[in-house]
Parts: sequence; structure tokens; C-alpha cells
Amino acid sequence: MTMLFTAILASSLFLTAHATPQLPTKTLFQSNFKLPASGNALWYRSPSANWVFESLPIGNGYMGAAVFGGVQNDTVLMNLDDLWAGGPFSSPTYNGANWNASYAPTVHEKLKALRNTIFANGTAPDLNGITTDAGDYGTFSSAGNLVIARGVGIDYSNYTRWLDMDQGIIRSTWKETKNDVRREYICSYPERLCSHMTSSTTPFPQVSYSIETIQGHSNLQLGCQDNSTLVLRGNAGSNGAGMLYEIVGRVQVSKTTGASTTCSAGVITVSNATDIWFTWTGGTEYNIDAGTADQRYSFKGPDPHSSILKRLSSASSLSYSSFVQRHVKDYTTGTSQNFQLDIGQKPDWSRSTDQLIEDYKEQQLSDALQLDRNTNDGSLVAVPCNSPELPQTTFGCAHWQQLIWELFNSVEKALQILGTGGEQSFLLEVQKKRLRLDRGLRIGAESQVQEWKLDFDNSAHLDHRHLSHLTGLYPSYSIASFVPGSDGIKPGSLTRQALLTASTTTLIQRGIGTAPDADAGWGKIWRAACWAQLGNSTRFYDQLSYAISRNFAANLFSLYNPFNTAENTLFQMDANGGFPAAVL
Repeated sequence: MTMLFTAILASSLFLTAHATPQLPTKTLFQSNFKLPASGNALWYRSPSANWVFESLPIGNGYMGAAVFGGVQNDTVLMNLDDLWAGGPFSSPTYNGANWNASYAPTVHEKLKALRNTIFANGTAPDLNGITTDAGDYGTFSSAGNLVIARGVGIDYSNYTRWLDMDQGIIRSTWKETKNDVRREYICSYPERLCSHMTSSTTPFPQVSYSIETIQGHSNLQLGCQDNSTLVLRGNAGSNGAGMLYEIVGRVQVSKTTGASTTCSAGVITVSNATDIWFTWTGGTEYNIDAGTADQRYSFKGPDPHSSILKRLSSASSLSYSSFVQRHVKDYTTGTSQNFQLDIGQKPDWSRSTDQLIEDYKEQQLSDALQLDRNTNDGSLVAVPCNSPELPQTTFGCAHWQQLIWELFNSVEKALQILGTGGEQSFLLEVQKKRLRLDRGLRIGAESQVQEWKLDFDNSAHLDHRHLSHLTGLYPSYSIASFVPGSDGIKPGSLTRQALLTASTTTLIQRGIGTAPDADAGWGKIWRAACWAQLGNSTRFYDQLSYAISRNFAANLFSLYNPFNTAENTLFQMDANGGFPAAVL
């Protein structure tokens, strides 16, 4: 154990500087522990067995947790919003996949040659070596798993767990032979920490709290700061040089006769307590303000330890009831007043969410722009470009052109609001180029919206999952709010209705989102949003229903490849974010 970690574990006086209120007994039996009357909840009759399919999520913007809700053993996956394995923390040579300045002239010449090839032939076989290897780009990483264990076989009945979306709280309850048990899980934004609270009608003989570390992380150190506090520190990478992170968790117990806490070898053991409140918080050394040239794009900030202790110490001075009240007030003000989920669960609490899902299934800028030297129509186009996961490297790809035009609009509007100041010449350049910009709006030989300036559409990719050329229909506006005769469009050459009709044709050609290239939930939700934009309620509903039946697990996590085995199925949250957007 390093000297630094030893010093950290010795700093427990900081935590005890505030008086820690004793928990009352049977805390959760004094509150309204019921499914919400609004029906705004996900609920189940058994604990989660798999995090992708069945765990329930909570978070506060800084930290997140996936809750299993177990009886004998409970697991909570712990996340920090900025914990990243890779990038400059893991590799001192990482530069964001940019070329070194000394190689820039060579890349420029390669780019010129590539553009000449594309304009001469309409396409090119590859990108001519203008891109670099991504290097040690990395990935988001979990911080660890909180494990709560009782160590004995337990017979239980009347189990229920639910995510109360009116309050942002996960709850579970069950009966044992001589005991009733209730639990609450909260991630509080005001306190910037998460908590796991358990109450029972009779004392638990023994409950342990520990943290499972993440395989592949390095310099992992887990120890006891005192009899009630765990500290985990490590680096998010296998080479010992990854991003530093820390998790600190503390337990408080009720004033029950004989209740005690001990900590040894990174495990807190609670004995003879009816009420146990475990809170945890964490942080990393990531600092966005250090992502500058002066800081060599290190993004490295101070050690998070002191700020973590301050948060935990401050929260430890709160009573549990005050902690919950502060969380609920903050959550209801910012979230639940404006959002409700209705999947048919109101007011019938006889069918759990996973049953409802099964029932539902059964029912149904500037320098990149070049003069077009292929068609020679005088327009400005992006070159080279492609459409995601399709082979053509070409020019004037529809979604590139649509988004560049909208970007120029945004620049103009922003400068009108903020004032041009010294940006007048820049604004004039944007306006000038916008007038010459190819808009990426064409109707092809099959009456479809063309995906490229040249009509490469063919049957090999008609059912492809991507709808890039319909970006202007949804989520953007180049197609949806098209004005005839506007920038770059000859008067009388194209109408909004013609584009909407071509968008309908394209959606039909591209299918329902299940194809040889993928079976992803986001592809289906995107199609539903496009049908909504077109005002076709029947196809919108059919597409949305199909996405639910095909891609959503019992906990409403969206699955990328839903018919793989549980071990190989990927949770991809794109459809979870897209679903409410499509409905709205």
C-alpha cells in the first residue's frame, strides 16, 4: 500500500468533524412505501438477474447506478460521469488522432489528390491516407460494483421492486419468515452522492458492504478509513497511467441494542442493526479546463480526494429524512413535473412492467467546401464525404450539405443576437458561401431522396439501418421546413411537398429497421420519428410498437442486438433517448 493511500486512510478526522445523526429504527416503515398513485413507475416481482435486461437505473448528473435489488446479495453498478479509460491519461503520445504539424503539408497534398480523383470519377476507392489511427482513444469505464451480502440463505415472499419516476427513487420490499424488509436507492443532485438504505422490523444478524473492482484497472487500492468508511482508488487503465479516480462510501446504522460496525480488508460488516444507510460519492482527476494547448491537452486536474471527503462529510450531517426531502424537492422541480411514462400501467397494478412489455409484444465549414468540379454547376460541396457504413467516398453527401447549410443559419442567427463585433467579415463570408452551397436536396430516379449528389442508390442498401439523407426531415429541418426558392434552390425547381413525398418513398425503401446489416433499436425509433414528422400516425405507431416489441428489455433498456444471448447482448441507449423525442 502506497504512502499516499496510507495517508488518505489516516485522514478520517475530516469525516468525523461533523456530528453524525443516529438513524431512527424502522426508518422506511415510517414513510409512504407504495407504488405511486400516478402509475409513473417501472415495477417487478423479482430481483434483477442481469443488468442489461433487468436492472433499474438512477443518477444525478455526476454519478449513476444500476440497481439489481437482490435479497440475500444485492449489487449496484457504480458510475462516474467523467471516468474514461484511454486518451491522454493512458498515453502521453495521444493527440486526439490529429496529424503532427510537420506532416500537415503532406496531408494537404493527399487531400488535393483525393478531391481531384472524386471530381474526375464521382467517387474514390479509399481516403488516400488522409486519416490517422485513433490511437489510445479509449472508452467510458465503470468505477466498480457495490456488493451488499447477508451471507445466509433466505426464504422470502411478496417481493416487489420499482423505480418511482415521480420521485426519482428505486424501492424494494419483501417478507421473510420473521421479518419485513424495505429498501430505497437514491442518487441525489443536491448532495452529489448516491445512497442505499435498508430498514427491517427485526435486526439483521450481519450485513457486509464491499466494492468489486473493475478488471483491467490498475493501481487498485481498497481499504478502511475507519470502521464505517471504505475508500477505493485506482487508475482507469491497465498500464498504471490511466485516469485517477476515487470512491468513498460510509455506513450509518440505527441505535439498536448491540448494533455495531467494523471494517477490515476493504469490507464493512454491520451487526444487529434494523436500519443501515450506506452513502457513496466519488470523482476523478479529469478537468475540462486543462484541455488547452497551454496544458498540452492533458485534461488533468487535481486529486479528487479532498473534494470527495467534503461532500460526504456534509451529507453525513443530514438526517435521512432531510436527505430524502432535499432530493425529492430538487427532482420534482426539475424533472417529474414535466415527464410521465404511460405504457398502459395505470391504474392496474396487477401486471408488472415486464408483463406489460410481454403483453405489448403480443399485441403487435468553410475550408472543407470546394467548387463542384464534377457537375460544374458552380455549387460548393463537402469533399470527401460518405454516408455512414456505406462504401461510397464521394462529394456532396446529402446530410453533410444539409447540416452545413443549417450551421451557417445558426451562425448568422447567433451573431445577430450577440452582435457581430469584430466578426462582421466572417458573417459576410458565411452568408456568401451559404448562397452558393449545394443544399443536398435531390429526388432520385426511384422517386427517393438522394443520399449523395450523384444517384448511387441501389437495391444493395435500400434496407440499410441508417437514414442519413433524411436528417433534414428529422431531427433537423432542411426538408421538414423547406422553403422553395431559398438559398441555392432555383425558383420552381423543387417544392416542400415533393421532398416530403420523396421522404415517404425513402422510408418505405429503407424498411422497418430489421435488416442484414443490423437490428438496432435506434434505427426503428428514428424511423418512427420520421413518420411522425410526416404526419403519418399509423406508420408512426406501427414503427414505435415494433421497436418496443423487438428491442426493449423488461427494464426498458434498449438492446442493439436483441436476439443474441444475454452475455453478448449490448445495451445501446440511443433508442432510450430517441423514444421520448419521437413521441414528442
